Amino acid sequence: MAYDRKFFAVVLSVFITAALMGCGGGPDNVIRDDSQPVPVLESDLSTAENYFSKEDYTNAVVAYDNFIKKHPLNDNIPYALFREGLSYFKISEDTRRDQSNTERAAEKFSQLILMYPNSKYVSNAMSYLRLCHERLARYNFNVGVYYFDKDEYNAAIFRFQDVITKYPGFGYDEESKRYIEESKKRLSEDK
Repeated sequence: MAYDRKFFAVVLSVFITAALMGCGGGPDNVIRDDSQPVPVLESDLSTAENYFSKEDYTNAVVAYDNFIKKHPLNDNIPYALFREGLSYFKISEDTRRDQSNTERAAEKFSQLILMYPNSKYVSNAMSYLRLCHERLARYNFNVGVYYFDKDEYNAAIFRFQDVITKYPGFGYDEESKRYIEESKKRLSEDK
């Protein structure tokens, strides 16, 4: 009977050891707070960085966003949010074109500022957020002028009001107000 217990204990110990060895181990499989092995985590962020360094900002946006979604508790989230916002910002540099990417950049910078107010990236995010708002003010003002020149006064008024309410203080307020007054005057003359 004692021999059976000893034999059983040895077999059990061999079985447990074999099972544990199959689970992996070592530094490559250390689990972080986001439940991803270290190499996957570093690979996800380095993929985004690689796209960014090659100025492939469209793919960088996707890669940073994937990193953020896959690793929501990681310490690098503020950095990834900042770089994602910066990627959007760089995509939309031509202010004569659609500025939806500038709006997305502003959203990312705002998200970083609100969710991680103590992050070392907040100061830069605030600077870029201001640049986004400046760019959006200029774009909306120019679109307003375009509509005004095309005698589309209601559309012009809408754009100029956006400049005044959403992006005040960027040098377009007074001129937007003059355009609004002139647009209203011309609309009343058309009746």
